[in-house]
Amino acid sequence: MPPWFDWESGLFHSKLFGSDGIGARPSSHVNLPDHLRCINLCLQAHEVTQSSRYLELAVRHGGCWAD
Repeated sequence: MPPWFDWESGLFHSKLFGSDGIGARPSSHVNLPDHLRCINLCLQAHEVTQSSRYLELAVRHGGCWAD
C-alpha cells in the first residue's frame, strides 16, 4: 500500500485515504483545507501514544497551510 503522506512536501497524496489505500482518481490528488482534520487526529494520536511521529506529521502538514 502506498503511503498517505509525503514527508518531504508535507502534503497528503490524496484527499481520499483509508484502509484500502489512497484514492486513485486524478481529481483526488489535491490537498484541501479538509486535510486540517488530519492534524487534529494526529494530535490526538500523539496525546494517546506519546509518539513524536504523530506530532511531527501534524506540525509538518500544518506548516504547509501556515506559510
